[in-house]
Amino acid sequence: MKLSNRLKIILLATIFNLSFEFAFRGFNFLNRPFLVIYLFGMYFTLYLMLEDLIVRFKINNLQLVLSTLLYGIFPMAFGTGLLFKQPQFLGINWVNLFFIGFLWWGILQAILTFYLATRIVKRDWSHPRLGKMGWLAAIGYNLLALRVSKRINPYLPPVQPTAYLIFCLIVLGIGVFLWQSIQKNRKQETWVCEKSIVLDFLSFGSLVLFLFLGIFITGGGKLDPISLSHLNPLTVRVVNLWTIIYSIIFLVYRFLVRKKEITI
Repeated sequence: MKLSNRLKIILLATIFNLSFEFAFRGFNFLNRPFLVIYLFGMYFTLYLMLEDLIVRFKINNLQLVLSTLLYGIFPMAFGTGLLFKQPQFLGINWVNLFFIGFLWWGILQAILTFYLATRIVKRDWSHPRLGKMGWLAAIGYNLLALRVSKRINPYLPPVQPTAYLIFCLIVLGIGVFLWQSIQKNRKQETWVCEKSIVLDFLSFGSLVLFLFLGIFITGGGKLDPISLSHLNPLTVRVVNLWTIIYSIIFLVYRFLVRKKEITI
């Protein structure tokens, strides 16, 4: 069966992010088919929606980061509870919000993910758009997935009423800013992925690292009450260190060297 251009990009993005999940869990990940299907569905629907935004509105890097963050903050709050775990101020863990929200969701799971996907498969800008039913199905799946997460995870932290208010304000602020930005700066021009040695190193290098960690650095992990998975502590440290490394390299390259948009 021949895959459509849109499906190829979405699958590549999904597989890249599943390799990220695989890095933490190793082959234990493959022994939990429900978790694999659950995460595959969440990533697939996320990139289905993001790909539609890219093609429909020609969104820029910041808009892509904010769109991904707007999605990612919900599983952080109601799936893993990391947004509210060990809060620093007003019931929010601001370190997790920055580290996971911007360095993972923003740089790795938004910019580098689409760079890698479109580096492999050139985007056909005329491919079909996602219709209303597609959007409703994608959003519905994620709402159901979060509901299931909340029911099966007994370790979700208690949440202060103030934290819910701050969460709503963050979501509202991002959503309003994003909507106004897209409406104000609608673009018609398309682009082709521009090859970059630095971005190749960060994106493909991340993929190789994640696969290496998942295959060779496995076992011995303790049950993580957040993800309900056995995570290898060495892998967690390596990924966290790599996160800091790729983030610094990316930000220096983007704002001091390249000084223009990354083609996504």
